[in-house]
Amino acid sequence: MDYQTYKDEISADVAKQIKELRCQPVLFFGSGISRRYFGAPNWVELLQELATNCPLIDKDYAYYAQSCSSAQQIGSIFADKYKEW
Repeated sequence: MDYQTYKDEISADVAKQIKELRCQPVLFFGSGISRRYFGAPNWVELLQELATNCPLIDKDYAYYAQSCSSAQQIGSIFADKYKEW
């Protein structure tokens, strides 16, 4: 498969998923593109911001950082809180 065909198939698949799921995607770039070029927060900074913005997250980020085993675990907890909110 050539590169153009690959891009076309991926683009069609993404468009199909957006239509079927009826929501916009959230993209995470692991290569630092968003931080370098857009000044986006890193993972911990994002979690800290999320902790301050959601009224259902009733403890500071530091509590979760000490209580949880990973940033991914904190993210899952916060995702549940945001979904409920």
